[in-house]
Amino acid sequence: MADDDFVIDDAAAFLADQLSVTASSEGDGYIQYVAEATDLDQRLAGHRFALYVGSTLVLQLKFPGELKPVRRFGPGRIPIATLRRNADFSATLVDEASGRIVAIAPEQLSGDPFEAAQISEVGDFLTRVQGNHTKFPSPDVLTIGAKSFYGKVDSVELKAACLTILFHRLIWLEKLNEADIGFLRWLVGQSRDVLRECRQQLKTAPPSWTLVRWTVSLATTAGHGAIVNNDPETARRFYAIAGSQIHHLKISPVSGLNVINGCFFSGLLAAVSGDMDMAKKQLRNAVTGLRNMVEAQDLLANIWVTGDILDAGRTSRQAVIALVRLGLADPANKNDPMVSAAHQLDIKAAKSPVGKLAQAGFCKEVWEKLETMLDREAIR
Repeated sequence: MADDDFVIDDAAAFLADQLSVTASSEGDGYIQYVAEATDLDQRLAGHRFALYVGSTLVLQLKFPGELKPVRRFGPGRIPIATLRRNADFSATLVDEASGRIVAIAPEQLSGDPFEAAQISEVGDFLTRVQGNHTKFPSPDVLTIGAKSFYGKVDSVELKAACLTILFHRLIWLEKLNEADIGFLRWLVGQSRDVLRECRQQLKTAPPSWTLVRWTVSLATTAGHGAIVNNDPETARRFYAIAGSQIHHLKISPVSGLNVINGCFFSGLLAAVSGDMDMAKKQLRNAVTGLRNMVEAQDLLANIWVTGDILDAGRTSRQAVIALVRLGLADPANKNDPMVSAAHQLDIKAAKSPVGKLAQAGFCKEVWEKLETMLDREAIR
């Protein structure tokens, strides 16, 4: 087609070829987008376009009557709370007059948010989104990377990894807004199906360490999410899944702290629900499971191993106190540490966001009922 035959129906495709888009993040809860169009044709004058990432409008591109060869747009600052709802993070251009939609080629997109969204290989995901020392520095970019990869993979353990990463972007925040709580609700719903499949695959002999690791991690964080949803029964079931993996700690030693915490919190929630036999079993597992954790570890591996054991020991100590305060301690068990009237249950002592979530008022009735059940004077 000659230049003289250039028509409006070709405008979106023409501009898409001339457009480059850059995304950036400072980890402040926003992704910033800028675009640059080059080698512009005067016949674009008066046209209006919309730039989308997934289903989110990120920039309006308007062309005045007189065009220079290069035109820049933005920045557009988009909340991560909006972007994380997307299932897809590809960029598209929409001609507002004709409604025509044209995809922008990946090579015309730059910046960490686009790079994270385009990850398709497992190794790249583990390096750039999951790995502690090699991942993207912005938590908002990690959110995009995990949400995007979640929709691309079939592996249940990788889906569990993605959901765990997304939970971690929220459960440690000082304050959760309504958008955060809504997204946590979605994550909890997704976790039900993923954990059901994880538990089925755990029946293989022996399961892989990655399956154990991500099952425990997801069950723990999903339990926290259920606390935020004010759903203690779902939280109890999730925590119990984490706690049930004591026998697999030799396969996945890194899961030790989450396993002990899972036993502890599922035990407390079982007590509140009236199932005292299960409460005793789970709280006792939180005590005895510490030995499994220590035996599974290479104590000289690094400082984090020692730190996890110390943190798990604090949870085990709280489990002993809970057993005494709830009247579930076995007087014949002389191996338990002594508990005096000065030793009181404190869920904030466990290395977990649960204490903070309780202080914020989530599952308020649960913690109030637990308080009425405790014998504050009992000693052992």
